[in-house]
Amino acid sequence: MNKLISIILPCYKAEKFIGNIINDVTNQTYQDWELLVISNGEGQDSQLSIIDGFRKIDNRIKLFSIPTGGVSLARNIGLQNAVGDWITFLDADDRIDDNHLQLYVDALERENWKCDMVVGGYYFVKGSNCIEEKKIQSNDLKDFILTNNTIMIAALWNKIFRKQTIGNEQFKFGYTVSEDVHFNLRVYRNLSKMVSIPMTGYRYYWLDNGNATSKYHACREEVQRENDKLLYELYLLCGLSKEQARVNILNSKYIETYFLVINLYKRGCPLGFWQKRKKIRQLLFEDYEIKEAYDLYPLSRQSIYVKFLTIGYKLHSPLLITIFYSILFYIKNKIIRR
Repeated sequence: MNKLISIILPCYKAEKFIGNIINDVTNQTYQDWELLVISNGEGQDSQLSIIDGFRKIDNRIKLFSIPTGGVSLARNIGLQNAVGDWITFLDADDRIDDNHLQLYVDALERENWKCDMVVGGYYFVKGSNCIEEKKIQSNDLKDFILTNNTIMIAALWNKIFRKQTIGNEQFKFGYTVSEDVHFNLRVYRNLSKMVSIPMTGYRYYWLDNGNATSKYHACREEVQRENDKLLYELYLLCGLSKEQARVNILNSKYIETYFLVINLYKRGCPLGFWQKRKKIRQLLFEDYEIKEAYDLYPLSRQSIYVKFLTIGYKLHSPLLITIFYSILFYIKNKIIRR
């Protein structure tokens, strides 16, 4: 069996970080790997120079440069050019311990390499002194889907996949947010066997740089709708009844609606005040499942920002909601500019 691990690493304006993560890969105790680095975007000379320096020293490092297309296209290029039987992903601004790949391999060897995915915990790093261990407890797909938090399910970087299990699945072009969730949920449908390890050697760095979290994503509503369909299908595959699967979807719908609403106030949204009010009316008051979703989730368990959305919904006032979030984001943007 080919035990080569293909590591896919997209990068965009990552000259501050890219050397660190590539160096981490070259220092792995498990050395049967290839690293596919996909530089995305024009004007990346500094980034390309750093990557090329590593590539000239180690021929296991392969460099691809695309002028545009986003992270989904970059990862697809990685998938198309990977020659290993096993696929894993990295983010350019994160780090991995020297034993990261070996932890996957140890798990695969215990299973005689007869599984489709290994998933594990990770280190959450926020600032210089805050490091939390995010361990995983799940031992099968049902437990994994039903009991783990969103980031554990959504992340690409705490998993290794059998390439054959991924098959022809690709990242959806044009999805600029939650594209990793969409990809994972489709791949999960193909799993026959998964195993988990408490921790990988992955260090996820929380960088509040305002990029993905502050930008408006026109595709967000479509992505959320498609991900709900995939989750519903997975719930059924996990043995839930149609009613249980539906309730699980409704339980998360209140928070999904919140993210759709605040998306309207992110940088780059083309809608004016009254257009946002109209969109909020559509999202909250023209969706027949919303009332049931809010009824299922107690107000006491909601954050203050979601609570206000719920109150605005119960008062049947899209105008009040529009005014509140307009003021909130006006203040937040003023603070950021300072």
